[in-house]
Amino acid sequence: MNTRPNVANSSVCFISCCVRPRVAPVVVSLVHQGVLRDAFAEASHFRSELFACLTARGDALFELCDALLCTDGPVRTLVDLALAPEHRRGHGALYGGLNQGRIDVARLRWALAGVPLPRAADGRLVLAVDVSPWLRPDADTCADRSFCHTFGRGEGKHQMVPGWPYSIVAALETGRTSWTAVLDTVRLEPGTDVAAVTTVQIREVIERLITAGQWQEGDPEVLVVLDKGSRPGTGRSGLKRMYGRLVALRVRPAGRKSRQAARGPELPACWLLAEWPAAEPDPVQFWLSNLPADTPLTTLVRLAKLRWRIEHDYREMKQALGLAHFEGRTWNGWHHHLTLISAAHAFCTLQRLARAPKETAPV
Repeated sequence: MNTRPNVANSSVCFISCCVRPRVAPVVVSLVHQGVLRDAFAEASHFRSELFACLTARGDALFELCDALLCTDGPVRTLVDLALAPEHRRGHGALYGGLNQGRIDVARLRWALAGVPLPRAADGRLVLAVDVSPWLRPDADTCADRSFCHTFGRGEGKHQMVPGWPYSIVAALETGRTSWTAVLDTVRLEPGTDVAAVTTVQIREVIERLITAGQWQEGDPEVLVVLDKGSRPGTGRSGLKRMYGRLVALRVRPAGRKSRQAARGPELPACWLLAEWPAAEPDPVQFWLSNLPADTPLTTLVRLAKLRWRIEHDYREMKQALGLAHFEGRTWNGWHHHLTLISAAHAFCTLQRLARAPKETAPV
């Protein structure tokens, strides 16, 4: 019987967050033989767990995942993967596995929580939460579509496009690198309270991490980095520069939900971080954080901007692993396609973490 710990006593800090520093070219050193053995054992264990999660059409799905990782160049179409040496079946078996296969998602979530994860320089876990839509404007017969907010091609342009929004939780690391480890993905159904779903999702992820031994009493606090808030009409104004003018204040949040969530007669003070460009009459982006009152401004800004790295991995999954090139017609097919790409991306992150550690910036 699984006994999941209560995370009420664990240390968790939140900061609601976004511009990844440029990645400088580095020379990868040779890996020590002992590190290679440990990395091989970790990779083999993860592959075994992944195969155990594929409860129907497992061979076809597993070979598809291998083809995603081993094909030359970026994945442009699923049909081409059927020609890869790692995929020993035809394209019919490929689509049959996606449409008719079954994946034990709950077991896969526990497997992802048990592998080595990216961490900050002081060893703490930094989790990022982001809501990203899979736009389906022309799929009139698809069920449970929602209107998803997207940015247009012009300054301050906003569009609402039908699609499936997903809430994604990933582990981040500090420093010059930008790799993340996706830990959980939940589809947001129409009419759901995004804040409520995200809160439950974060709690369940942290429970799995504690059970897997990723956090223990006395370890540095877990940081949870959320998306920023923007002033209406500002669009992506905060994402074009590697610098900015920011201000940090100690405030007490107001509102009915904040008072209901408070555990005392007085709302606790928190940080309000705002980006205020010199050309704007008012701040354009905002972050709230319950980090300690003595937290330096540089740390607040670094954590606020850290969440943008998850956007970089979205691009990698779309352009290199073929997330944006699904060609099926069923919801199950798309769900399995997304799950396999997430598993392939986790394997890439696991291999990268096995290399000699690079110099990282402090939290």
